[in-house]
Amino acid sequence: MDQEPTQSFAAVLVDALRARNMSADKLAAVTGISDRFIAGLVEGSFDRLPSAPYTRGYVLKIAEARGLDGVNLWADYVRDRDELRRSGR
Repeated sequence: MDQEPTQSFAAVLVDALRARNMSADKLAAVTGISDRFIAGLVEGSFDRLPSAPYTRGYVLKIAEARGLDGVNLWADYVRDRDELRRSGR
């Protein structure tokens, strides 16, 4: 049985912003997260982001602001980051 391909973290985030007609700049203003970090998340430029604990906090804050499930959104982020999936147990 084939599984449906899942969207990337950035695609999920962009879709959530479009659904609410919200720009990345507005999201930064609402959440208090730096414009450059929001841009890194939206563009999938993960190398522009701080370490995982900080980014996790940002992802959870974004999820709360957009009415999304933070745990699932973080799981999408981790799925897109091979080095996070290999670290720890």
